[in-house]
Amino acid sequence: MGITGYILTAIGLSQIFKKANIESWKAFIPFYNTYHMVKLVNRSEKFFWALVIPWVLLAGFVLLVGLPLIDTIYFRGQLGLPALLPLGGLETAIATGALSFLAFIITFPLLCILQNDIAKSFGKGVGTAIGLIFLAPIFTLILGFGNATYTKIERTEKQ
Repeated sequence: MGITGYILTAIGLSQIFKKANIESWKAFIPFYNTYHMVKLVNRSEKFFWALVIPWVLLAGFVLLVGLPLIDTIYFRGQLGLPALLPLGGLETAIATGALSFLAFIITFPLLCILQNDIAKSFGKGVGTAIGLIFLAPIFTLILGFGNATYTKIERTEKQ
């Protein structure tokens, strides 16, 4: 379901990008597509980094803690990966879950703002924004392949 959802979202996003004169292949590259979504709605790079940094930090934590743990469990330490944090399986799971929740809490309001801006830039309302937030694969396909036209949001100062 996850891969299928990502591919469907990327296909719809590629059509959205095409309507905004952004090369459509950029929709298929994680984080790079988010960068262009932020640019599409004329938001600042700070907005992009606020969306991305919590997830990058989470990925770094998972790599730093998870890889040595995998080495210990599955390879009996043969890879020689140092345990940077002395966490066991349960502690790692709890810490990863807590950090995932924190990253979600930080980025969800920003995601809502971004999706609302995308809906507005195609002349759509709150209903489409809610659809883009909770049913992204379906609503990006509708927006991308539908007859909605892109209008750049003008901002006096990039936010």
